Amino acid sequence: MNVKKKAILIIVDHYLPGFKSGGPVKSIANILNGLLDREQIDVLTKDRDLGDENPYNNIESNSWNKLNNYKVYYMSSDNVGILNIYKFLRRNPYRLIYLNSFFSLLTINVLIACSLIGTRRSKLLLAPRGEFSPGALEQSRFKKYIYIKVFKIIFNNLKIVFHASNEMEKLHIEKTLGPDTHIRIASDIPDPTMPHLPNTKIGNDVLNIVFISRISPKKNILYALKILTMLDHRFTFDIYGPIEDQKYWESCVAYIDKHDLQDKVFYRGAVKPDKTQSVFKQYDVFFFPTLGENFGHVIYEALASGCPVLTSDMTPWDDLEKYGAGWTIPLVDENQYVKTLAQINSMSLKEKTKLSERSWRYANNKVDYEEIIRKHIELFEI
Repeated sequence: MNVKKKAILIIVDHYLPGFKSGGPVKSIANILNGLLDREQIDVLTKDRDLGDENPYNNIESNSWNKLNNYKVYYMSSDNVGILNIYKFLRRNPYRLIYLNSFFSLLTINVLIACSLIGTRRSKLLLAPRGEFSPGALEQSRFKKYIYIKVFKIIFNNLKIVFHASNEMEKLHIEKTLGPDTHIRIASDIPDPTMPHLPNTKIGNDVLNIVFISRISPKKNILYALKILTMLDHRFTFDIYGPIEDQKYWESCVAYIDKHDLQDKVFYRGAVKPDKTQSVFKQYDVFFFPTLGENFGHVIYEALASGCPVLTSDMTPWDDLEKYGAGWTIPLVDENQYVKTLAQINSMSLKEKTKLSERSWRYANNKVDYEEIIRKHIELFEI
C-alpha cells in the first residue's frame, strides 16, 4: 500500500521551547514563520534542550505535538536510534527531509535509515550550519576527518543537496566534500519581528564588553580572554550562554584565575531569546571572535539592539567597518583587536551613541526579508 508523501520534514537536534543550542533553533523557527503559508512543514527533534537531562515541560514525548501552527514530533533520548528513525520515516514519508547538521549523530542515524529505505526514500537537503569552516573543522579534527571519508563512501548514493548560507560557506563545503558537491545558497532568515532600536545606555569610564553564545571551543572565548589581558584600560567582560563544553569552560575559568581577571570577567548564565536585546543594550560592544559562523543570528541581534560588533573574519558580516557598525578583524591580528577596544574605550558618549545608531540602521538595511524568503522557496523545490 502506497502512503502519500507529505511535503517537508525538518530534523534538528534541539528545537523550541529550547534555546540553548543557539542559531539552529532560530533558523528553523524563522523558516517556519516565513514559509508555513506556502508549504506543509513538520519538525522532528529531541524532547529536551542541549545539555538537559529531563524533557521539556508540557510536551508529549514520542508523539506529535501542536506548536504554533505546525506539528513537532519530540523523540525521547532512548528513541533516536537507527531502527526507531527508520520506522518513523516508513510511517511518515516526506517529499523532502531537511537536516540541520553534518556531524550530528541524529543526522547520521537519519542517513543510515534513508539508505535502508532504498529507492522510496525522501529527497535530502542538509545544512551544515558552519561546521565546515576551517576553525570548526579543527575541533576534534581526527574524528571529523575519518567521518568525512566514510560519508563519501557510504552515503554518496543518497544524492544529498547541501544548503550553504553564503558563498563563503559554499567554498568551505566544496573544499571539504569536493567540487562536484550539489550546493544551493540561501541566507538564513532573520527574525522579522525583532525591533531595531538604538542603544540608549548612559556612558561611563569603564568599557562594558559582552559575549553571548554557547560556550564551546568554536566560539573562542579563550581568545577573547587573551586579548583582554593585553588591555591597559578599565573594562568589564560579561559572558552569557549555556555551557556546551564543560572542559573548555574549566580551561576558561583557569585562565581567568591565572591572570587575576575575577573582578573584571563574570559568567552570567544563559539568556532566554526574548531577553537578548535588553541585555545587548547595556553594553558598549559585543566581542565575538568566533572560529566560524554560517550566518550568526546573535550578530544580527546585537546590531539590531544598537550594540556594535567586534568579530572575526570567519562570518558573512564582512562589511561592518564599511558602514560604521563594527569591526571584522582576522584572528591572527591580536594587536588590532587591542587597538580597536582601546578606540571604543576612548570614545565620548556622543561618539558611542552615533556608533550605536549606525549599528541598528545597518541591521535594518542589511536584510531583504522577502528576497530571503524567495530563496528558501527555491531551496525547498529540489
